[in-house]
Amino acid sequence: MLVIDVHLLNGRYRATQFDDRSRPEWPPHPARLFYAAVDAVFSSADVPNPAEVDMLHAWESLGAPSVTCSDRTEDATEFAWVERTPTEHFVAGNSATSHRRDVQPHWSKIEELKAAVAEATDTKSLQKASRALEKATRDLATAVTVGTKSIGSESDSVVKGVLELLPENRNKQPRTFPAVTPDTPSFSFTWDADLSVVQTTVLDGVLARITRLGHSSSQVSCKVSPDVPSPTWIPGSPGTRGIHALRTVEVGVLDALRESYARHRGRLERTMHAEITPYRRASVQQPDAAPAQSGIGEWIVLPFTNGKLPLSRTQDVTRAVRGALISHSEEPVASIVSGHGTGDGHVPHIAVLVLPNATNPQSDGLIQAVAVSMPSGADVADRGAVIDALSRWRNVDGRFDLRLPGGPTRTLGEAVFHSDAPAFDDAPRRIATRSFWAQTSQAWSTVTPIALDRHPKIKASADFDAVTRAVAPIVADMCERVGLPRPVKVLVSPAPIWPSVPIVGRAAASRLAFPVYRIGGGDGSMKFTTHVSLTFSDDIRGPIVLGAGRYFGYGLLYPTPRGATP
Repeated sequence: MLVIDVHLLNGRYRATQFDDRSRPEWPPHPARLFYAAVDAVFSSADVPNPAEVDMLHAWESLGAPSVTCSDRTEDATEFAWVERTPTEHFVAGNSATSHRRDVQPHWSKIEELKAAVAEATDTKSLQKASRALEKATRDLATAVTVGTKSIGSESDSVVKGVLELLPENRNKQPRTFPAVTPDTPSFSFTWDADLSVVQTTVLDGVLARITRLGHSSSQVSCKVSPDVPSPTWIPGSPGTRGIHALRTVEVGVLDALRESYARHRGRLERTMHAEITPYRRASVQQPDAAPAQSGIGEWIVLPFTNGKLPLSRTQDVTRAVRGALISHSEEPVASIVSGHGTGDGHVPHIAVLVLPNATNPQSDGLIQAVAVSMPSGADVADRGAVIDALSRWRNVDGRFDLRLPGGPTRTLGEAVFHSDAPAFDDAPRRIATRSFWAQTSQAWSTVTPIALDRHPKIKASADFDAVTRAVAPIVADMCERVGLPRPVKVLVSPAPIWPSVPIVGRAAASRLAFPVYRIGGGDGSMKFTTHVSLTFSDDIRGPIVLGAGRYFGYGLLYPTPRGATP
């Protein structure tokens, strides 16, 4: 096993969350130590030591480590570390406004051209880049001369800008300094895998050169340790309850960091490449994964690129997509696409869903994308049949022309594949991803209404409570049939909890309402259609799609926001 100990020399860890700069990072992220090691290797010499580079490649292949650090106490009511409440401090900027405006763009241009000269592969491109670099250098000299030359009649704004060169005259900007003070001023990362003896020795030498993690005031000493500590946090699995998302590294991160640095050179905006891994507390005894609906596998997402449609057009969109896939399939059409098999039993086949912008009070309720949902366990041949149909449907621009009922055409963008990944694999979460709908919650509500698979026994004069009593058992049965537990509470209403989602209409309803669901489209038998809110006794992991219309976009649910009532 490989264990790396990190000691906080001043007893405090100052580093911010990668997705929330106002909060401190704790537990420490394994990727942060890797970044520090990469900096130590590549900043210590013009040409990095090949043995150290090889060690970094070996390190990134070890996977996600367990983390040992100060955490909550035994009774879980207190935490054994102190998180400092962030307070805004107004700090003078690093450079004057006039300097940033007049000179900094020239320096940025010079850095870009230096990189272009270094990357030139032929004489012509080298000469072109060299001439551009010489010109940029002359432009910088001119800018410095103009910016520092006095004409004796400068305006007040110019004088103020020049005086900003003195720190006490610079504009002060708000800054926060989140920090954690653990009861034990150290933490460890432990990998089940190991490096060779030579690589471990090289690693220890690199660790000795790391002086800080996070902010420059967060000073550390690091070393390889022979002692294996008990873990506090261990890597979980998709859908893990009680998770905390930590950045780790995988094979390819080092190369991605080097390619990114060749572009930004430490001056431009940058992205720190990492793998997002779910972690759970080692002391918490609970199943890793919350229950999930069976039958839902990989998604192939096609985003709308023009003319987004309202949610009331769900059936028009999903049936048009299904028809396009069938028409572009080879004969005979594969059962995974058509839904028809040789026998009388159920044939696992694709479902077509709409992914709307509808789960926020400011949402517009428009369909952002279409998802082709593969059945779980689809084999290579079935998956190939769907991909082949998509390939035949795709136009020369790599997009998909979707003809809707009545003649209008919309364009869908390039297909994106989404597997069963952790619910936080997209940060920030995007509507047109599987992970957005694969979150974990006890309470769920429909974004598109559920079409019941049998008609409830309801009198025309039935009130709200009577409708709920009749519909609730049917919905609970549908949950069981797709592998979910029976909900402990079912609320039924023609109106959704989401402000931008349409109500369920009836025969003479507005065109902006959801039409009732009909088997086979407009000529089939009508199904009872309603919005529902479900509450389970335990967490359930999405995506959840229920009801007779689940293959054509109806019955899509999303976690109910706190305090919302149907």
